[in-house]
Order: sequence, then C-alpha cells, then structure tokens
Amino acid sequence: MSDKTKLIEFTEIERNLIRYSVEFEINRKKESGDETCVEILTPIYEKLIQLRQRELEDGTNEESIFV
Repeated sequence: MSDKTKLIEFTEIERNLIRYSVEFEINRKKESGDETCVEILTPIYEKLIQLRQRELEDGTNEESIFV
C-alpha cells in the first residue's frame, strides 16, 4: 500500500489484547465442543504467537505495527 494515510496502527498493548482474546476464545470453544471455531482460530493464534516471538527476539516488541 503506497498511501500511508490509510495505514492502521497496532500498538504492543493492542496486539497483546488481541492475542489473549483469541487464546481465551479458543479455550472457551474447546470447552463447549465447538471444534469448527477452534480450527478457524488456531492458525490465527499461532501467527500471533510467532509475531510475538519475533518481536521479542529482535527487540521490536514495544514498537507499533502499521498494516
């Protein structure tokens, strides 16, 4: 995207909240037996975990991400 005015910022706190919310929802859906939602949310959660690991490894965990 070349137009930076259309970028959306995600702060570290927002990314953490998203990751924790997805994790909470996965656990809740597992308990209720809703495997379809678990299958949909698990790859998203895994990507969020990978992003967190990358941020910790390269020291960018406090920086904002622009999408």
